[in-house]
Amino acid sequence: MTPIPIVFIADNNYVQPTGAAINSLIKNKYDTTRYEINIIAAHITADNVERFKQFNSSDVKINIIDFDNSHLKKFNEPGYYVSCAGLLKFEIADLFPEHEKILYLDSDLLILHDLSELYNTDLKDTYVGAVRDI
Repeated sequence: MTPIPIVFIADNNYVQPTGAAINSLIKNKYDTTRYEINIIAAHITADNVERFKQFNSSDVKINIIDFDNSHLKKFNEPGYYVSCAGLLKFEIADLFPEHEKILYLDSDLLILHDLSELYNTDLKDTYVGAVRDI
C-alpha cells in the first residue's frame, strides 16, 4: 500500500502539540495503513527534530523539511492574526509537486480514526477540500 502523505507545520512553540497529533495519528491507524508524515519546520532546534524522528517506524516515515519563512516576516507584525509558520500552509503545493493529493493537518488536534477513508475521498476537480473550524 502506498503511504498516505500528510503535512504538519511546526515551529519550536508547536513541537509538543504536533507530537501529540502525530502520536494520536499513529495510535489510531489500521495495521495496513502507512503514513508519510512531512513536517514543515520553521527553524526548529536539533533536539526537536530528534523528537519527531522518534516516530519513524516500518509503516510511518517522518520527513523534516527545514523551510526558510523569512519572506513571510512582513506578516509577523502587530495586527496580523496568523504567525509566519502558520502561513507556510500556502506553500504546500509548491513543496510537494510529486503528490496529486496530500492531507494538511493542523497541529492542535487529535486524530481518533484511521485517515484512509478521508484521504480516499474523491474531490473530483476540486483544488482544496476543507472543513470549517467551529
